Amino acid sequence: MAKLKVEKLNVSFGNKGVLEDITFEVDNQFTCVIGKSGVGKSTLIKCLLGEVKYQGNITLNGKVAYIPQANQMVPWLNVEQNIRIANKDADIDGLLEMVELHGVSRYAYARSLSGGQIQRIALARAIASGADIILCDEPFSALDYLTREKLQELARKIFEGKTVIYVTHDLYEATYLADLLVILRQRDYDVLKFSQKIDRDSQLFFDTISLLRSAFLNGVDKHRVRALGHIFNKRISPSSILDLRKERCPYPLVMAKKELDKMKAGETLKVITDDPVAPENIIFWAKEAGVDVEIEEKGNKEYEIYIGK
Repeated sequence: MAKLKVEKLNVSFGNKGVLEDITFEVDNQFTCVIGKSGVGKSTLIKCLLGEVKYQGNITLNGKVAYIPQANQMVPWLNVEQNIRIANKDADIDGLLEMVELHGVSRYAYARSLSGGQIQRIALARAIASGADIILCDEPFSALDYLTREKLQELARKIFEGKTVIYVTHDLYEATYLADLLVILRQRDYDVLKFSQKIDRDSQLFFDTISLLRSAFLNGVDKHRVRALGHIFNKRISPSSILDLRKERCPYPLVMAKKELDKMKAGETLKVITDDPVAPENIIFWAKEAGVDVEIEEKGNKEYEIYIGK
């Protein structure tokens, strides 16, 4: 059973719809929620916290901790006391070591700490709570670039294996942290599943950023977003699979078109074929039809062809 499940989530303020039919589930994955301002990222977090009325179903199987954007260190309590809010029996020294607060006294107060140190204490408090589900609303956005990068690395390490919902505007941050990416748009959304963590210095990281940026600049067109999954290890599952090995043209093309006609807009068809002529024919047809297509040669003269409707 998934730790967190959102089904057909709808939120409106007056006559204005903010979130419509949002559905996804997270099970021990680091999930980043991205999108332009005003599309409902923080509203989604508030729904998960029970602070906003909504229609649909939200299931949380476990204890929840929340890390907000603003400084949440109680100023009249010291470091130790702030952490013990979450757990009176917390191992303070162990937690300070875990969040790499070297040289910071457990008796220090907020006025003597930097923004980065205060956010590390917020991470320590979330860990101390024993929560299975961590909700984060742009926790590092107010920090300078280098501090933010260090805390991203720390969050990725200490939250490994936990269910995390992390709201951010930063494509670099989302690409680095995410196992799962929820892209919100005005009354629409997409979900991409990453097959691996991506290193900041890898070509894959910069390719992903480039494609995400391009998708955003073009209004986050559904076909372009789904194409990201095809390029990077099929990070999004196809809606339908058509195995046409041993079939010969024109049958792969005819059968693919028939299958695609049954599908909804935004869904993806995976075609498996060993016909060497099929990829060329399908590419030609896709251009004429105005649909997205990606082709992977798998060896043994087999091809996987992804067509986004």
